[in-house]
Amino acid sequence: MPMTERDRKVLKFGGVAVGAMLVLFFVSKLLSGGSSAFPPLPPTVPRQSSEAPSPTSGVLPPPAGTERDPFAIPTGLGTSTESPTPSGSGSPSQTLSPTPSPTLPGNGASIQIGGHTVVLLDVYAIDGVGHAQVEVDGTVFRPSVGARFAGGRFRLRSTSGDCAGFLYGDQSFSLCETANK
Repeated sequence: MPMTERDRKVLKFGGVAVGAMLVLFFVSKLLSGGSSAFPPLPPTVPRQSSEAPSPTSGVLPPPAGTERDPFAIPTGLGTSTESPTPSGSGSPSQTLSPTPSPTLPGNGASIQIGGHTVVLLDVYAIDGVGHAQVEVDGTVFRPSVGARFAGGRFRLRSTSGDCAGFLYGDQSFSLCETANK
């Protein structure tokens, strides 16, 4: 079927309209920051240093008091346990290394069993299923009730309030969170 002059005009103006809408769509996405799948990054604040850069390195040294081990686990990730500072200042410090604490929390929150140090850090529920945050020999696990952890050596049997029941081999034991978190 041959195209009429009217059909050609509709296709011509329709194509221009579709192209204009696509351009407007992409410009609006570009100006609005793209899709909401990835939130925008927070603004960065430049570091200020009172020290001048070394003429040989060309790199500014970090500000005093901000030195950080590049291989350390960032705060909020991995394992972290609070231990009192030896200076007696009263403020806790965070230890990020996965080693057992030299002094274990009291009040039934920790136990030495089968050569392992077990510390109950938290008891919580997700969708009605009991979970516990447990540290075994410096490694933190988050098992649900019935799950095995720490290489299958331990099993979380139950949770109730701030307490959790565990099984190590055929030995059962319970731990409760300390009140001074």
